[in-house]
Amino acid sequence: MLLASCTTQPSSPVPNGSVSAFEVAAPLVSSPLDARGVDACAVLQPDRLSALGASDETARDLASDNAESCSWTSLDGSFMLDLAISVEAGLRFPYSIKDSFLAFQETEVDGYPAVNVDPPDAPTCSFWVGIAETQSFSADASSLSTSAPPLCEKARALASEVLDALRK
Repeated sequence: MLLASCTTQPSSPVPNGSVSAFEVAAPLVSSPLDARGVDACAVLQPDRLSALGASDETARDLASDNAESCSWTSLDGSFMLDLAISVEAGLRFPYSIKDSFLAFQETEVDGYPAVNVDPPDAPTCSFWVGIAETQSFSADASSLSTSAPPLCEKARALASEVLDALRK
């Protein structure tokens, strides 16, 4: 499922099926991380969530067969943060469907290959980050009101915090 402007669930980094279905090139990860067994709702400590403007008390576990997922609402109710971790597909999945996104900008988050799949004026911002050949996560921020902060700054900050937590 892809994140749409009206959804409240995070995008899922991999659909049903195996990673072998994605026979496309994607950037390699030079320092792989292992997210197997990581609980998306517990990956960040409460102080790190607070630094992002959210609280662990607002966590909603949205895990599925395809991804460990969690959603948090900001303390002021103006935005939502979503995290979906997949250990079944790296960045090959978003690269395999890149024509279906409104935007597809290659970038990096803290030295890890990533793509931003939302145009600048969208009510959402999603970064898909490759952490190993077959592992990735999406870090998303969605507007819940007109007073929401810059969403891509929040999504990138969430991705950076998740990378810091996975490196520990």
